[in-house]
Amino acid sequence: MKKAVTLFLLCLTLGLSIFNDAQAAQENPEPEIKGKMVYHTYSSYEAQDSKLYVYDFSSKENRCISEELTGVTDAMNGDFGSESDEIIFMGISVQYNEWHIYRYNLKSRKLTDLTPGNEYSYQDPKYSPDGKKIVYKRGKWDNKRNTMVYDIVEKNLSDLSQIKLTNDVYEDSMPYYSMDGKKVYYARGVRKNSAIYSVTTSEPHRISKVYGANNICSYYPITDGNGSLYFSKWYSAQNETDQIMEMKTDTKSIKSLAFNSKDYNCSDACPVFGEYMIISSTKAGGQGNYDLYIVNKNSGAMWSLNNYNQTINDANHQLGASFLEK
Repeated sequence: MKKAVTLFLLCLTLGLSIFNDAQAAQENPEPEIKGKMVYHTYSSYEAQDSKLYVYDFSSKENRCISEELTGVTDAMNGDFGSESDEIIFMGISVQYNEWHIYRYNLKSRKLTDLTPGNEYSYQDPKYSPDGKKIVYKRGKWDNKRNTMVYDIVEKNLSDLSQIKLTNDVYEDSMPYYSMDGKKVYYARGVRKNSAIYSVTTSEPHRISKVYGANNICSYYPITDGNGSLYFSKWYSAQNETDQIMEMKTDTKSIKSLAFNSKDYNCSDACPVFGEYMIISSTKAGGQGNYDLYIVNKNSGAMWSLNNYNQTINDANHQLGASFLEK
């Protein structure tokens, strides 16, 4: 009799748990999204096995772009311009065994190497707001310093002319345009020595420090259309867990977003619409490593993108999302 009662209570508890989870999901469903997302997935950065995907939230198609490419491996860090049929990304040129920037038309499947030759390494491409220019990280070995030196470079897509926006002894990386295209935000330095800077796109190229804290990594700046700058940073010098910060560019006020946690990483902010964004997170309960989530930056609610398509998150790292609402 005692075993029967225990079994009944266990079943009752399990039933109530399932009911409560179902009720919570019904009361707080994932947001409806229309548009396209490009992202990459790899087992590790060092493995050089990255694959680039484009997911269409309307058709539910998750298209592996890497399977369509010839002469390029390890494709990653894709970005949409002003049109939904075109992306740019970085990949390793088979011919030169070096990072190059490529443009790819999703309809015609035409691939264009925007940085031919083997003089430099090119990474982290982003479109300008009007889609007419791109900005990226360009590096070259410096014999005097015995290291790679990276600067931020802007290229005009109409005539392929380019100008160097920074000229540092530091590693400048991860550039992203302001919404008016008059500035480029970027990360200067690496790990505990990194900080967020901006540089004007018009001459003279004025550089300003936007955010930095002693012995704390700050990186991956990105803007939205509502006057906010987002970036990732460590919680502290002792806790290297990433959180995503929001800075109002007019008042310089800054805050940590509601979904952040000291126990798991929240990185690679990608604004979608309103209070929603896509992020990469190592939150427990996912598929493993970094998973992609849609989050509410104000309430802290998080939904796995596997709620939209089960093929998005897997045991690899899913990172670098870019979204276009078209």
